[in-house]
Amino acid sequence: MKFQYLLIFIISLFIIACEDNTRQQTEENPNRNTAANLQLEKINKAIAKDGNDASLYQKRAQIYFQNEAMDEAVSDMNRAIQIDSLQGNYYSDLAEIYMFYYKSRLAVKTMEKAVRVLPEDIDLLLKKAEIELTLKMNDVSLESLSEALKKDPQNARAFFLSGLNFRDKGNLDGAISLFQKAVDNDPDLIDAWIILGDLHDRKGDPIALKYFETAMDVDPNNIQALHSLAFYWQNHGKIYEAIEIYKKINVLDPSYAESYFNTGILYLEIDSFPQAYQHFNIAVNNSPTLAIAYYYRGLSSEKMNNFEGAKNDYNQALKFEPDLEAAIEALENLK
Repeated sequence: MKFQYLLIFIISLFIIACEDNTRQQTEENPNRNTAANLQLEKINKAIAKDGNDASLYQKRAQIYFQNEAMDEAVSDMNRAIQIDSLQGNYYSDLAEIYMFYYKSRLAVKTMEKAVRVLPEDIDLLLKKAEIELTLKMNDVSLESLSEALKKDPQNARAFFLSGLNFRDKGNLDGAISLFQKAVDNDPDLIDAWIILGDLHDRKGDPIALKYFETAMDVDPNNIQALHSLAFYWQNHGKIYEAIEIYKKINVLDPSYAESYFNTGILYLEIDSFPQAYQHFNIAVNNSPTLAIAYYYRGLSSEKMNNFEGAKNDYNQALKFEPDLEAAIEALENLK
Protein backbone atom coordinates (compact mmCIF):
# COMPACT_ATOMS: atom_id res chain seq x y z
CA MET A 1 0.00 0.00 0.00
CA LYS A 2 1.42 3.34 -1.02
CA PHE A 3 0.93 6.48 1.05
CA GLN A 4 1.39 9.67 -0.95
CA TYR A 5 1.71 13.14 0.49
CA LEU A 6 2.66 16.34 -1.30
CA LEU A 7 6.02 17.74 -0.21
CA ILE A 8 5.01 21.38 -0.62
CA PHE A 9 1.92 20.85 1.54
CA ILE A 10 4.00 19.08 4.19
CA ILE A 11 6.55 21.89 4.25
CA SER A 12 3.86 24.55 4.58
CA LEU A 13 2.28 22.68 7.48
CA PHE A 14 5.61 22.31 9.22
CA ILE A 15 6.38 25.99 8.74
CA ILE A 16 3.09 26.84 10.44
CA ALA A 17 3.79 24.35 13.21
CA CYS A 18 7.30 25.73 13.75
CA GLU A 19 5.90 29.26 13.96
CA ASP A 20 3.43 28.07 16.61
CA ASN A 21 6.24 26.40 18.54
CA THR A 22 8.40 29.53 18.38
CA ARG A 23 5.52 31.62 19.66
CA GLN A 24 4.90 29.13 22.46
CA GLN A 25 8.58 29.06 23.43
CA THR A 26 8.61 32.85 23.62
CA GLU A 27 5.60 32.85 25.93
CA GLU A 28 7.18 30.19 28.12
CA ASN A 29 10.56 31.95 28.34
CA PRO A 30 10.24 35.12 30.41
CA ASN A 31 14.04 35.46 30.43
CA ARG A 32 13.87 36.44 26.76
CA ASN A 33 11.68 39.45 27.58
CA THR A 34 13.91 40.36 30.51
CA ALA A 35 16.99 40.34 28.28
CA ALA A 36 15.17 42.47 25.69
CA ASN A 37 14.19 44.99 28.35
CA LEU A 38 17.78 45.25 29.52
CA GLN A 39 18.96 45.80 25.95
CA LEU A 40 16.30 48.45 25.40
CA GLU A 41 17.25 50.23 28.57
CA LYS A 42 20.89 50.33 27.49
CA ILE A 43 20.08 51.63 24.00
CA ASN A 44 17.60 54.19 25.32
CA LYS A 45 20.34 55.64 27.50
CA ALA A 46 22.70 55.79 24.52
CA ILE A 47 20.06 57.55 22.40
CA ALA A 48 19.45 60.04 25.22
CA LYS A 49 23.16 60.95 25.01
CA ASP A 50 23.35 61.01 21.21
CA GLY A 51 20.03 61.19 19.40
CA ASN A 52 21.69 61.52 16.01
CA ASP A 53 23.37 58.10 15.92
CA ALA A 54 21.35 56.26 13.27
CA SER A 55 22.85 52.86 14.17
CA LEU A 56 21.30 53.08 17.64
CA TYR A 57 17.81 53.40 16.15
CA GLN A 58 18.53 50.42 13.91
CA LYS A 59 19.62 48.33 16.89
CA ARG A 60 16.54 49.33 18.86
CA ALA A 61 14.32 48.56 15.87
CA GLN A 62 15.79 45.05 15.71
CA ILE A 63 14.87 44.46 19.35
CA TYR A 64 11.36 45.77 18.76
CA PHE A 65 11.05 43.57 15.68
CA GLN A 66 12.19 40.45 17.55
CA ASN A 67 9.51 41.15 20.16
CA GLU A 68 6.85 41.95 17.52
CA ALA A 69 6.53 45.62 18.49
CA MET A 70 6.09 46.53 14.84
CA ASP A 71 4.99 50.16 15.07
CA GLU A 72 7.98 50.99 17.22
CA ALA A 73 10.33 49.09 14.89
CA VAL A 74 8.99 50.97 11.84
CA SER A 75 9.32 54.31 13.60
CA ASP A 76 12.94 53.66 14.59
CA MET A 77 13.97 52.49 11.11
CA ASN A 78 12.39 55.55 9.54
CA ARG A 79 14.30 57.68 12.03
CA ALA A 80 17.56 55.89 11.13
CA ILE A 81 16.96 56.57 7.42
CA GLN A 82 16.11 60.19 8.16
CA ILE A 83 19.44 60.61 9.93
CA ASP A 84 21.52 58.67 7.38
CA SER A 85 19.82 57.95 4.08
CA LEU A 86 22.91 56.41 2.48
CA GLN A 87 22.93 53.17 4.47
CA GLY A 88 21.34 50.54 2.21
CA ASN A 89 20.77 48.02 5.00
CA TYR A 90 18.43 50.48 6.74
CA TYR A 91 16.04 50.31 3.81
CA SER A 92 16.30 46.52 3.67
CA ASP A 93 15.56 46.23 7.38
CA LEU A 94 12.54 48.50 7.09
CA ALA A 95 11.21 46.54 4.11
CA GLU A 96 11.59 43.28 6.06
CA ILE A 97 9.58 44.73 8.92
CA TYR A 98 6.84 45.85 6.56
CA MET A 99 6.70 42.39 4.98
CA PHE A 100 6.40 40.75 8.37
CA TYR A 101 3.79 43.35 9.31
CA TYR A 102 1.67 42.45 6.24
CA LYS A 103 2.32 45.84 4.68
CA SER A 104 3.81 44.64 1.42
CA ARG A 105 2.93 47.79 -0.51
CA LEU A 106 5.06 49.85 1.87
CA ALA A 107 7.86 47.28 1.60
CA VAL A 108 7.89 47.68 -2.18
CA LYS A 109 7.83 51.48 -1.92
CA THR A 110 10.71 51.38 0.56
CA MET A 111 12.87 49.38 -1.83
CA GLU A 112 11.90 51.58 -4.79
CA LYS A 113 13.12 54.57 -2.81
CA ALA A 114 16.28 52.70 -1.82
CA VAL A 115 17.35 52.01 -5.41
CA ARG A 116 16.63 55.61 -6.35
CA VAL A 117 18.82 56.92 -3.54
CA LEU A 118 21.56 54.29 -4.05
CA PRO A 119 21.30 53.20 -7.70
CA GLU A 120 24.70 51.46 -7.74
CA ASP A 121 23.96 49.23 -4.75
CA ILE A 122 23.37 45.78 -6.29
CA ASP A 123 22.33 44.27 -2.96
CA LEU A 124 19.41 46.68 -2.81
CA LEU A 125 18.34 45.72 -6.32
CA LEU A 126 18.47 42.07 -5.34
CA LYS A 127 16.48 42.73 -2.18
CA LYS A 128 13.90 44.64 -4.19
CA ALA A 129 13.69 41.76 -6.67
CA GLU A 130 13.37 39.23 -3.84
CA ILE A 131 10.42 41.07 -2.30
CA GLU A 132 8.78 41.42 -5.71
CA LEU A 133 9.28 37.68 -6.24
CA THR A 134 7.69 36.93 -2.87
CA LEU A 135 4.69 39.02 -3.87
CA LYS A 136 4.44 37.20 -7.24
CA MET A 137 5.35 40.37 -9.13
CA ASN A 138 7.44 38.19 -11.41
CA ASP A 139 7.83 40.48 -14.41
CA VAL A 140 8.75 43.45 -12.20
CA SER A 141 11.19 41.26 -10.27
CA LEU A 142 12.84 40.15 -13.51
CA GLU A 143 13.27 43.79 -14.54
CA SER A 144 15.06 44.48 -11.25
CA LEU A 145 17.28 41.45 -11.77
CA SER A 146 18.07 42.50 -15.32
CA GLU A 147 19.35 45.80 -13.93
CA ALA A 148 21.44 43.95 -11.37
CA LEU A 149 22.99 41.72 -14.05
CA LYS A 150 23.86 44.76 -16.15
CA LYS A 151 25.92 45.99 -13.22
CA ASP A 152 27.34 42.55 -12.37
CA PRO A 153 26.99 39.98 -15.19
CA GLN A 154 28.32 37.15 -13.00
CA ASN A 155 26.07 37.72 -10.00
CA ALA A 156 25.00 34.23 -8.91
CA ARG A 157 22.24 35.52 -6.64
CA ALA A 158 20.67 37.43 -9.54
CA PHE A 159 20.66 34.28 -11.69
CA PHE A 160 19.18 32.30 -8.81
CA LEU A 161 16.32 34.75 -8.21
CA SER A 162 15.70 34.93 -11.96
CA GLY A 163 15.41 31.15 -11.98
CA LEU A 164 12.82 31.29 -9.20
CA ASN A 165 10.81 33.79 -11.25
CA PHE A 166 10.97 31.59 -14.35
CA ARG A 167 9.89 28.60 -12.28
CA ASP A 168 6.93 30.57 -10.94
CA LYS A 169 5.96 31.45 -14.50
CA GLY A 170 6.07 27.78 -15.53
CA ASN A 171 9.12 28.10 -17.78
CA LEU A 172 11.05 25.16 -16.36
CA ASP A 173 13.65 24.93 -19.13
CA GLY A 174 14.43 28.63 -18.71
CA ALA A 175 14.60 28.15 -14.95
CA ILE A 176 17.04 25.25 -15.30
CA SER A 177 19.30 27.36 -17.51
CA LEU A 178 19.32 30.20 -14.97
CA PHE A 179 19.95 27.97 -11.96
CA GLN A 180 22.80 26.36 -13.88
CA LYS A 181 24.32 29.81 -14.44
CA ALA A 182 23.90 30.47 -10.72
CA VAL A 183 25.96 27.41 -9.72
CA ASP A 184 28.47 28.06 -12.51
CA ASN A 185 29.20 31.38 -10.83
CA ASP A 186 28.86 30.13 -7.25
CA PRO A 187 29.34 26.36 -6.87
CA ASP A 188 28.52 26.60 -3.16
CA LEU A 189 24.94 27.75 -3.81
CA ILE A 190 23.26 24.71 -2.28
CA ASP A 191 19.68 25.87 -2.87
CA ALA A 192 20.33 26.08 -6.61
CA TRP A 193 21.73 22.53 -6.74
CA ILE A 194 18.68 21.25 -4.86
CA ILE A 195 16.23 23.03 -7.14
CA LEU A 196 18.10 21.79 -10.23
CA GLY A 197 17.71 18.27 -8.90
CA ASP A 198 14.00 18.80 -8.33
CA LEU A 199 13.40 20.30 -11.80
CA HIS A 200 15.29 17.52 -13.57
CA ASP A 201 13.39 14.97 -11.49
CA ARG A 202 10.09 16.53 -12.61
CA LYS A 203 11.22 15.97 -16.18
CA GLY A 204 12.05 12.34 -15.43
CA ASP A 205 15.74 12.90 -16.03
CA PRO A 206 17.91 10.61 -13.85
CA ILE A 207 20.63 13.27 -13.80
CA ALA A 208 18.57 14.75 -10.94
CA LEU A 209 20.39 12.41 -8.54
CA LYS A 210 23.73 14.01 -9.43
CA TYR A 211 22.44 17.44 -8.49
CA PHE A 212 21.16 16.25 -5.10
CA GLU A 213 24.48 14.51 -4.44
CA THR A 214 26.39 17.64 -5.43
CA ALA A 215 24.38 19.64 -2.90
CA MET A 216 25.46 17.16 -0.24
CA ASP A 217 29.07 17.38 -1.42
CA VAL A 218 28.95 21.13 -0.81
CA ASP A 219 27.79 20.55 2.78
CA PRO A 220 27.28 16.93 3.94
CA ASN A 221 25.43 18.12 7.05
CA ASN A 222 23.03 20.51 5.34
CA ILE A 223 19.57 19.44 6.48
CA GLN A 224 17.76 20.61 3.34
CA ALA A 225 20.26 18.87 1.06
CA LEU A 226 19.92 15.65 3.04
CA HIS A 227 16.16 15.92 3.06
CA SER A 228 16.00 16.49 -0.69
CA LEU A 229 18.10 13.41 -1.41
CA ALA A 230 16.06 11.32 1.04
CA PHE A 231 12.83 12.50 -0.55
CA TYR A 232 14.23 11.67 -3.99
CA TRP A 233 14.92 8.10 -2.86
CA GLN A 234 11.50 7.97 -1.20
CA ASN A 235 9.74 8.90 -4.44
CA HIS A 236 11.79 6.39 -6.41
CA GLY A 237 10.99 3.41 -4.23
CA LYS A 238 14.35 3.26 -2.45
CA ILE A 239 12.78 2.96 0.98
CA TYR A 240 15.74 1.81 3.03
CA GLU A 241 18.11 4.30 1.41
CA ALA A 242 15.68 7.09 2.29
CA ILE A 243 15.27 5.88 5.86
CA GLU A 244 19.04 5.88 6.42
CA ILE A 245 19.30 9.51 5.32
CA TYR A 246 16.33 10.53 7.48
CA LYS A 247 18.09 8.88 10.42
CA LYS A 248 21.14 11.04 9.78
CA ILE A 249 18.91 14.12 9.76
CA ASN A 250 17.44 13.08 13.10
CA VAL A 251 20.94 12.81 14.58
CA LEU A 252 21.90 16.25 13.26
CA ASP A 253 18.63 17.86 14.33
CA PRO A 254 16.43 15.80 16.69
CA SER A 255 13.70 18.46 16.50
CA TYR A 256 13.31 18.23 12.70
CA ALA A 257 9.83 16.73 12.75
CA GLU A 258 9.43 16.30 9.02
CA SER A 259 12.08 13.60 8.80
CA TYR A 260 10.28 11.59 11.49
CA PHE A 261 7.01 12.07 9.62
CA ASN A 262 8.44 10.88 6.29
CA THR A 263 10.18 7.94 7.97
CA GLY A 264 6.81 6.97 9.42
CA ILE A 265 5.29 7.03 5.93
CA LEU A 266 8.06 4.74 4.69
CA TYR A 267 7.56 2.27 7.53
CA LEU A 268 3.85 2.17 6.71
CA GLU A 269 4.72 1.24 3.15
CA ILE A 270 6.60 -1.84 4.34
CA ASP A 271 3.95 -2.68 6.98
CA SER A 272 6.27 -1.95 9.92
CA PHE A 273 3.48 -0.48 11.98
CA PRO A 274 5.16 -0.21 15.43
CA GLN A 275 8.09 1.68 13.87
CA ALA A 276 5.69 3.87 11.93
CA TYR A 277 3.75 4.68 15.09
CA GLN A 278 6.96 5.53 16.94
CA HIS A 279 8.06 8.01 14.28
CA PHE A 280 4.66 9.69 13.96
CA ASN A 281 4.62 9.96 17.73
CA ILE A 282 7.94 11.82 17.71
CA ALA A 283 6.64 14.02 14.89
CA VAL A 284 3.59 15.16 16.87
CA ASN A 285 5.70 15.71 19.96
CA ASN A 286 7.88 18.08 17.94
CA SER A 287 4.96 19.67 16.05
CA PRO A 288 1.92 19.37 18.34
CA THR A 289 -0.50 21.08 15.91
CA LEU A 290 0.34 19.00 12.84
CA ALA A 291 -3.00 17.38 12.02
CA ILE A 292 -1.77 14.99 9.34
CA ALA A 293 0.76 13.43 11.73
CA TYR A 294 -2.03 12.62 14.20
CA TYR A 295 -3.98 11.04 11.36
CA TYR A 296 -1.09 8.79 10.38
CA ARG A 297 -0.34 7.91 14.00
CA GLY A 298 -3.98 6.91 14.25
CA LEU A 299 -3.67 4.88 11.07
CA SER A 300 -0.67 3.07 12.55
CA SER A 301 -2.68 2.29 15.69
CA GLU A 302 -5.57 1.01 13.59
CA LYS A 303 -3.22 -1.31 11.67
CA MET A 304 -2.16 -2.73 15.06
CA ASN A 305 -5.84 -3.18 16.07
CA ASN A 306 -5.66 -0.40 18.64
CA PHE A 307 -8.96 1.10 17.56
CA GLU A 308 -9.45 3.32 20.60
CA GLY A 309 -6.03 4.90 20.09
CA ALA A 310 -6.79 5.35 16.40
CA LYS A 311 -10.11 7.04 17.18
CA ASN A 312 -8.43 9.45 19.59
CA ASP A 313 -5.81 10.42 17.04
CA TYR A 314 -8.32 10.90 14.23
CA ASN A 315 -10.32 13.21 16.49
CA GLN A 316 -7.15 15.05 17.46
CA ALA A 317 -6.31 15.53 13.79
CA LEU A 318 -9.76 17.04 13.20
CA LYS A 319 -9.28 19.34 16.16
CA PHE A 320 -6.44 21.04 14.28
CA GLU A 321 -7.79 20.57 10.76
CA PRO A 322 -11.59 20.06 10.82
CA ASP A 323 -11.80 19.45 7.06
CA LEU A 324 -9.15 16.72 6.90
CA GLU A 325 -11.05 14.24 4.75
CA ALA A 326 -8.77 11.28 5.48
CA ALA A 327 -9.48 11.57 9.22
CA ILE A 328 -13.21 12.06 8.68
CA GLU A 329 -13.38 8.96 6.48
CA ALA A 330 -11.26 6.96 8.92
CA LEU A 331 -13.62 7.76 11.79
CA GLU A 332 -16.62 6.72 9.67
CA ASN A 333 -14.92 3.42 8.85
CA LEU A 334 -14.25 2.76 12.54
CA LYS A 335 -17.96 3.08 13.25
